[in-house]
Order: sequence, then structure tokens, then C-alpha cells
Amino acid sequence: MRNYQMSTLAAALLAIGLAGCDNNVETDDTLGATTPDTTMPDTMDDTMPADTMPDDSTALGGDMDPNSDPGTMADAGAIVAPTTLMVSTTGAPGPYLTDDDGRAIYFLEGDTDGSTCTGPCLELWPPVIAGDTTPGVDGDLKAGLLGTVERADGTTQLTYNGHPLYYYTRDTAAQVASGHDVTDDWGEWYLLAPDGTEVDDDVETN
Repeated sequence: MRNYQMSTLAAALLAIGLAGCDNNVETDDTLGATTPDTTMPDTMDDTMPADTMPDDSTALGGDMDPNSDPGTMADAGAIVAPTTLMVSTTGAPGPYLTDDDGRAIYFLEGDTDGSTCTGPCLELWPPVIAGDTTPGVDGDLKAGLLGTVERADGTTQLTYNGHPLYYYTRDTAAQVASGHDVTDDWGEWYLLAPDGTEVDDDVETN
């Protein structure tokens, strides 16, 4: 009888020992126990939803093109018809035509109707457009030399002494005339003197 009681006690102790160990062991299919996954993420990024992560292309100004043009006086998308044509002598050896904001005005040699400067040319040399009324003239300019020409796209462009007028988008400020005596794919460009002829001396750089 004593041996039977000892066997029963040993079996009970073994069962208690096994029950206490279930919480400290990995999953064992024979016991049916499961172990919680307490593995830490490899990096903090693993814990962030994908749509909240910063985009390298826009973070800290990443969407800015370092080679982009910071802007010019004659931005083709912001040009308005001048109300007055004026004369300046700053940055050139003689007087030349400008608009009422002081932006230098050019003509393209051999261009009589605006057809010589089209397509990509207009991105660099936007036309001086005409408004509903004829602009006034200042200084030595002659109102009788003003005119207009209709371009192929329907735009009405101002002319002076028969020359269609253009801005130069690389002029970065008023009374800067960096387009004078420039030769490019479309021809030769010049400033206009008050009498309607080209300013035939090179522009002096300051």
C-alpha cells in the first residue's frame, strides 16, 4: 500500500513540474503550447507604414533642380504688352529701345513678319506683344515708326521701323542688354536705336 502511495505522489509532482515548464519552452507540437513572438524589428523603419516614409526625391528640397533657371526679366509666360516704349543708355554704348519696365528690346536681322523666330526660338526670344491700344513713346522714339504684325499663331507682335520686336530671356534685370550682337541658330540679334536702326557697337559690360 505504501509503495502505491509513493508512486501516486511522484506522478503528481511530475505533472506539476511539467505544467510549470510550459511557459518557458518554445512551441512543442506534442504539448500543444505556443510561444509569443517577441522578436524586435531590425530597424525603426520596419515599424512605420510605407505611405508615411519620407520620399528622398522631395525631402529637404529634393524636388528642386539645382540646374533650373532661377527666373528672368522676360519670362515668356509672364510677359504683358508694354504701355510705353522708352530709351535707355545703361549697359550699351548708345541709346536703345526698352519697354516701360526697362527691359531691353531686340530685333532679328532679316525678320520682317515674325516667321524667322518660331518654336524653340520663342523660348529664348519671346515676342513683344501688342495690347489693345498703341503704346506711347518716350524720349527720342518716333510714334510713326510703331506698328504691328500678326504671327502665324495669331499673336499680334509689336514692330518698330518694320522690325518685329523681341525680349531676351537671359537678360536677368532691367537695363541689362546681354542679347545684343548675339548670333545663334536663328540669326543675328541687335538692340534698336531710337531711329529704328541697330545699335552697331558692342554692348559694354559693367
